[in-house]
Amino acid sequence: MALWSKCVQFSSKQILFANRSVDARTQGRLIFARLDPTLLLRGLGDVAAIDLSLALGRIAAVWKIVEAAQEIDPCGGAAGQASGRL
Repeated sequence: MALWSKCVQFSSKQILFANRSVDARTQGRLIFARLDPTLLLRGLGDVAAIDLSLALGRIAAVWKIVEAAQEIDPCGGAAGQASGRL
């Protein structure tokens, strides 16, 4: 999961963030969420982002994150297998 905000935009680790986000997107494992209305990085502008910037929409947005994670790994990965979930 990648959380985008103005703090990341001006961070010294912005390039690392972008590279990891692009790699995750390529692998079909990117869940991208925006914490504020800051413009997205070049190369990630067309990524569907879950909007967490408005307080009223955060609860509904959290469910979008859960659903996106389940689509990526419906079994819950190693943690789901260890707990006996299928």
